[in-house]
Amino acid sequence: YEHEYPEFAAALQQARGEALQNASENLAACYPRAVEVLRELIDNPDTPAAARVSAARALLEFGLRYTEAAEFDARLRQLEEVVDT
Repeated sequence: YEHEYPEFAAALQQARGEALQNASENLAACYPRAVEVLRELIDNPDTPAAARVSAARALLEFGLRYTEAAEFDARLRQLEEVVDT
């Protein structure tokens, strides 16, 4: 369909991009609450030790992934600036 209907293909691609952006924004809006819940589990002495360890592991893993993604994004932006100049 891309070759036969290029306008449709472009509109479909645009709609997919917008849907993905919307989903990403909705997920990002949940991050602070998710972190808060994990912190509450970690801080609560009544939470079983295994659950506290799992919550701590999740925070560490996602924190590391976030840091890596942020660093990658910064490097990518720098490269894009170099290419654009």
